Amino acid sequence: MNKLKLIAMDLDGTALQEDHESFTSQLLEVLEEAHQMGIYILPVTGRPWEMRPEVLKHRYAWSDRIVCANGAEERELSDGTIRRRYPLNPATVIELIHQKGPEDTFEVFRDGHQYISEADYRKEGSVHPGFWFHRDHVLRKFGVLKEDLEQEVQRLSDGMLKASWFCFDEQACIHAREVLSRMDVSAAETGHGYFEITSPDATKLKGLLRVLAELNVSPSEAAYLGDSDNDRSVFGNVGTSVAMGNAPDSLKQAADLIAGRYDEDGAANIIAEMIKPD
Repeated sequence: MNKLKLIAMDLDGTALQEDHESFTSQLLEVLEEAHQMGIYILPVTGRPWEMRPEVLKHRYAWSDRIVCANGAEERELSDGTIRRRYPLNPATVIELIHQKGPEDTFEVFRDGHQYISEADYRKEGSVHPGFWFHRDHVLRKFGVLKEDLEQEVQRLSDGMLKASWFCFDEQACIHAREVLSRMDVSAAETGHGYFEITSPDATKLKGLLRVLAELNVSPSEAAYLGDSDNDRSVFGNVGTSVAMGNAPDSLKQAADLIAGRYDEDGAANIIAEMIKPD
């Protein structure tokens, strides 16, 4: 393997602990050690900037860049300066709203707010099971309820970085996959029936490659840690792809290495192994 010059890592399910806000002390220590060896550290997350975890609101010696919203935005981690943005086409978002099923839920993110229709937010019973966690932990903090989401998208016009589509059942999932496959978007199914939708210029891989080019680091000199479908685009395109122990089998099969689980310091342990002198 080429000399390791950059470690990129997903956050939820990879680097963050069960509180979805913190790193373990062991991970912080090993990231600092890697930094002292001249290795760049790059968080690459599906979260928009405004939803970054508490741990990344502090300044560390290794803090530099962050790739947010599955590659739809790149910022300076230290002060939030925007380097690049790749928003969704509003007409595309409206078409997706028209395509969702009656039991599905759909929302869009822009400038720190997650917009969702009141009808979708207040659904009970027949919705994707992951929606309850999402509503309690994301929408109650960042959500903005609108009577007519399509009308709100027309008003917002530009700057929507990400959309989320929760499908109710398998038939709805099949429909969503078919719709997304023929539209000019990037889509990752991160959990069965939950789709994260971004601009065609926005994937974790594209965001990572743009940062690597700026830092004059070859993809073969980078390692990437991830646990979900929105990490899949990176696997096979960097020097070392690492799947977490809690990742689905399909992602593990595409990985070069398999780490322990996120809640067992898997990220810290595998990074320690990767930076260990030969």
